[in-house]
Amino acid sequence: MPDGTTAAGILLSSLGTISAERLASLVIHEAFHVWQAAHPSPAWEANELDALTYPAGDAGVLHARAEETACLGAALSKTDWQGDAAKALAWRAVRHGLLSARQREYEQRAETLEGLAQFIESQFLKGLPLLDPLAAVSLGIRPWAYFSGAALAFLLARSGEDWQAEVMSGTPLDSILAAQLGASDRTSEITPALAEAAAHAAQAHTLRLEHLRRQFEALPGKRLRLSGSKLRVVGFDPLNLHALPDGQVLHTRYVAVEVNDGRLEVLAAQALAEGADLLNPTALSIASVPEPSIVGGRWQIQTATLRADFPAARVRATLDGWEADLD
Repeated sequence: MPDGTTAAGILLSSLGTISAERLASLVIHEAFHVWQAAHPSPAWEANELDALTYPAGDAGVLHARAEETACLGAALSKTDWQGDAAKALAWRAVRHGLLSARQREYEQRAETLEGLAQFIESQFLKGLPLLDPLAAVSLGIRPWAYFSGAALAFLLARSGEDWQAEVMSGTPLDSILAAQLGASDRTSEITPALAEAAAHAAQAHTLRLEHLRRQFEALPGKRLRLSGSKLRVVGFDPLNLHALPDGQVLHTRYVAVEVNDGRLEVLAAQALAEGADLLNPTALSIASVPEPSIVGGRWQIQTATLRADFPAARVRATLDGWEADLD
């Protein structure tokens, strides 16, 4: 909000037909995020940029996640739950061995940020989080963290010990549970169906990225390509960008870029960024670009999906549109 207060909202038109109880649970979920904002903690400081490099196309990572999900579901369904919970943590250790330290931290922070809100929501509905191991292989790391974090919180709540204070200090949910259960490297037997599902999901992820690239390349109309060493991404939607295998990043909903006295903003459209640094790309390309206006020496576009304003002297026409060298 303008005064710095954090607010959370729900877009009712996106929910379709929904019961009053379900709507109330979503309000409670979002209210918990407002509470989190009012009570700062390293527990919910998830760096969304780290999610970009998460190996969503690694079959080993996805398989270990599926096995862990199955064990978490088994633990939640039993009164004698500790053995299955320990196996879940053992599978988590397998997956964490395939991740970088930053990827592991992102996962754990997402579990306390979103997983605890899901825990509160599930408590209101008097139910448990949905833990489908076959579906888990196809979820992005952030959506999966809703359910894994909620499951860990439910198991911690069964222990009868004070765990909330540890969370507020920044200790991840899985670390608290592991300390209560004791170390174990004994995983459950491999489930062939889950291993096969993980392999298919990894292949599907790779094909999906290739499809997104082809879709961008096939967009009609003229193109604008910005380049320069001082490009700065000043706004983006972390839930609608895709890290492509060659290091490019495809923004599919929103991105804003500034450089010197120029600015470009893409809304509800696509842009392809080049370069290893998400916040400082070396180039940015946009398709379906309309004819610009030249006003007072400025090259300008103002539409519902594209706003551009650059020195006209830095933009030149090409066979398929325009290029702007902004160094």
